Amino acid sequence: MCAPTLHSIQSIHPDAELTVIAGKGPADILRLMLPQAHIIVFDALWQKTVRQLGGYQNEKREKAHNQEAFISLLREQQPDVALIFHPDITANQLVRKANIPYTIGFANAGGGFHLTHPIAQPTNGHQADRNYAISQTYAAIFGQSVPPISRPRIIVPSVDTTLIHHLLAKHSVKPKQAIAIHSIASSPARNWNDAGWNTVTAALVQQGFTPLLLGSKQDKKNNPPFEGSVDLRGEISLSQTAALLSECTLFIGVNSGPGHIAAAVDCPIVSIFSSVNSPTRWGPWGDPQKTIILCHPPAGTSIEPELELHNLPVGITGNPYTDDITPKMVLQAASMLAPELHATT
Repeated sequence: MCAPTLHSIQSIHPDAELTVIAGKGPADILRLMLPQAHIIVFDALWQKTVRQLGGYQNEKREKAHNQEAFISLLREQQPDVALIFHPDITANQLVRKANIPYTIGFANAGGGFHLTHPIAQPTNGHQADRNYAISQTYAAIFGQSVPPISRPRIIVPSVDTTLIHHLLAKHSVKPKQAIAIHSIASSPARNWNDAGWNTVTAALVQQGFTPLLLGSKQDKKNNPPFEGSVDLRGEISLSQTAALLSECTLFIGVNSGPGHIAAAVDCPIVSIFSSVNSPTRWGPWGDPQKTIILCHPPAGTSIEPELELHNLPVGITGNPYTDDITPKMVLQAASMLAPELHATT
């Protein structure tokens, strides 16, 4: 979500050295989108979401040590400007302690007085558009014009394209038959039911397509593959995943990282989007003509305000935030993007 802003900063000052500090998941994707940048992996353990996703214990000593490490990292880099994308009062405070000349960030969560240039994050539009307020402020500070925002793109390395060609040939899969499937998100509240996935993948196989399963080694360990699929979970890197998606006829998946990678390589997308998040804000930012987002909040509820749930409430059956999405809806959406596919179940 920050890549368009960082691209614009690079275009304003093309000779500047760009260093990006990000958590492991975002860092891997940013390496693909910002090949000229220096990417440093750092998990901000003071943030609740980071601790949940990483399985960290809630220990004050651990968080305090992590904050000191962040200040040391900033001082080591000695930047002229720091851009803080996440509205985070702690991050704003820590950046101030690093004595950076220019600090630009969002003050929505508080702590704006710690920054030299606090700004309010816009409350409408896609998150990439909201983040672009940082680029506009940066341009104003240095008397430059801000370039128009553009969708993030991934230029796939030829070595990865060659590897994927060999991989598809190994499994006797032609690109026109290949449909990428990402069925497991890191947040359980974003997942769809197994029955739905079984129905959809069975329909794809019946029509001569091959579902290619994307995900982690842990996904592979905990979830058996769908019948007739090729299980690539834990076997290819993110860069190779981008190469694979650039060859696929279609991507079908939950709202997670691979969907954003699909958008960045112009792969048609059917996104099964949990209503704990706003699709307008967090959906894959792909070509509108090639992107269909399915999001159906439970009856009597709304996606605004966002719930931002990670785990489902204890005792809940299924997932009420995705269960109203049916296999028929998914297959109908898929048939609109891949005319060779028929919307049958």
